[in-house]
Amino acid sequence: MITAIVLVLYVSALLIDSLTVRKQMKLIREKVVYYVMMLISFALLILNSRYVSIPSPAQGIIKVLDALFHINP
Repeated sequence: MITAIVLVLYVSALLIDSLTVRKQMKLIREKVVYYVMMLISFALLILNSRYVSIPSPAQGIIKVLDALFHINP
């Protein structure tokens, strides 16, 4: 049931966004980034609705920030 709700909400959001955002995006690169991010978030929500455990990206983000800025928490 949760999967159906997620699917309906994403399809409606995609339809509404495609009507408004597509006109504002001039570069094809912007469209690719936008739709790839929508696809990734959709896949994560579908996995979450199917009760698949998804690891937190917090440790990866901390390692990237530490490598870039040498921040020690």
